[in-house]
Amino acid sequence: MSVNEKMTAIADAIRAKTGGTDALTLDGMAAAVPKVYDKGKQAEYDEFWDTYQQNGNRTEYSNAFAGVGWNNETFKPKHDLKPTNAYMMFRHTEIDEIYDTLDELGITLDTSNLTNAQYIFCTSRTKRIGVVDLSKATVTNYTFYGSAFETIEKLIFSENTVIAPSIFTNTSNLKNLTVEEGVKINNLNYLFYNATNIETVDLTGADTSEATTVSYMFSGATNLKKVIMSGLDLSKVSNVSRWFDKATNIEEVDFSNTNMSKVTTFAGSAPTNNSNYASPFYGASKLTKINFSNFNTASLTSAKNMF
Repeated sequence: MSVNEKMTAIADAIRAKTGGTDALTLDGMAAAVPKVYDKGKQAEYDEFWDTYQQNGNRTEYSNAFAGVGWNNETFKPKHDLKPTNAYMMFRHTEIDEIYDTLDELGITLDTSNLTNAQYIFCTSRTKRIGVVDLSKATVTNYTFYGSAFETIEKLIFSENTVIAPSIFTNTSNLKNLTVEEGVKINNLNYLFYNATNIETVDLTGADTSEATTVSYMFSGATNLKKVIMSGLDLSKVSNVSRWFDKATNIEEVDFSNTNMSKVTTFAGSAPTNNSNYASPFYGASKLTKINFSNFNTASLTSAKNMF
């Protein structure tokens, strides 16, 4: 093959890679080499993400972006994320801002058909969580456990959502949360345990009719100042041990129109490893206001050492 033929073959290869049709000089070939590289990288990107996301049809995202291998450089999805199973999807990930990255790429995380949200954001570093639709979720254990997020733009539940008691445990940066009316919370045990930055919780209107215990619900929530539980049906609750244990900054609790007719005792003592009924407000030294109006405690026999 002559030199001219070799150069023509190279030019043809460059045009094939870059999609060009113009004749190429030697200088033009040199300038086109980076484009060939970029085209190659784009082809690799397309091939990887088309395969990994099944051309946008993937719904099984269990462990998909978990672990330290996923970071700001490697997390560049091509297609919208539409998980039905997101078990550990972002657990222990090194991605700093999941939603900011998705916004920059024009990609959405659609959880409207999600059924398994267990560990999805567990211990993730992201500070902002966008819209999370858990209206079809039946598994929510440790959904946000230990995550660094400060706010959720919108959290959607439905009457079918099963909220696990550990969903917000150890969310040390979460500050405020309001639960929409009708949300079903069947287990309040440890719900905000060690959520050390949360300041206000409003559960008014939540469906708690199946809950049987509120023990440790706000235990260790050291910055919690106000809780509104007005009108809740807690008629099946019998265990109130350590309810606000070590919530050292709680100032106000609203129990108005709350039904706790099954509770027989608010009595307790300083918590020990063997105490089943430690004081529900042990260590709540700044508590100054409790609204007990129309508070149904029909079975209550003792409130000794309640505080």
